[in-house]
Amino acid sequence: MLTENKFSKYLIYAIGEIILVVIGILIALQINNWNGLKKQRNEAQTFIKRLSEEVGRNIDITNQEILLEQEQVEKTKSLLEMFSWPKEKITSRAVDSLIFAIMASNSIEIKTGTLEEGLNTGKVSLLTNGELKQKLYSLPAVFEEIKRLETLESEDINDNMVPHMYDHMSFKNMDNAFSEFSKTLSPSKFKTTENRRLLNSLKFENLVDNRFYNTNQSLEYYKELLMELKYIKKLLDEPFND
Repeated sequence: MLTENKFSKYLIYAIGEIILVVIGILIALQINNWNGLKKQRNEAQTFIKRLSEEVGRNIDITNQEILLEQEQVEKTKSLLEMFSWPKEKITSRAVDSLIFAIMASNSIEIKTGTLEEGLNTGKVSLLTNGELKQKLYSLPAVFEEIKRLETLESEDINDNMVPHMYDHMSFKNMDNAFSEFSKTLSPSKFKTTENRRLLNSLKFENLVDNRFYNTNQSLEYYKELLMELKYIKKLLDEPFND
């Protein structure tokens, strides 16, 4: 009986030791989990802050691009309206200035470094807001579509409008009047070209109308991008992300 009592006490003691060891392991695992979650949370918060700043910069960039595109839309519209004006009300300089303006192709320079980092490293997956994650995952496709339109617009200018202009107007006179290098240029010696004659050309009207369509289309995409960026900024800055 003494032996049995000693064995029972030993068994109870051993079981107690095992339970204490298991409890210690569980506590250690829980602490590790808490530390891991805390680290993930800190990483997510740092990423959110950086991404919010990047989106804020892109909002400013898009606003600036919208202003440029709106100005170009108005100048293209003004040139289109000149086709129906009496010739004596139009100056060659006015035609030159509008052509100079609409031949420029715009290109928005979106900052994507933080977003790309988040997508490539999986930091976006750490975010708890499902709608925000979906918006961030789809944002590169929005950027690509805008770049596609900008490329088409640039190709239309370089492949269609510029070649037509080479044969029908003096680039030197236009640069002499309106470019940043105007002070270094003298007027062209060729006087046979009267730029107002372009307003009698159906092809030129079609080229200008195409610019009007393309700039309006780009403007709408920039406005949609601005709305998307503002909404993403709102989601990033909401309290539940703290």
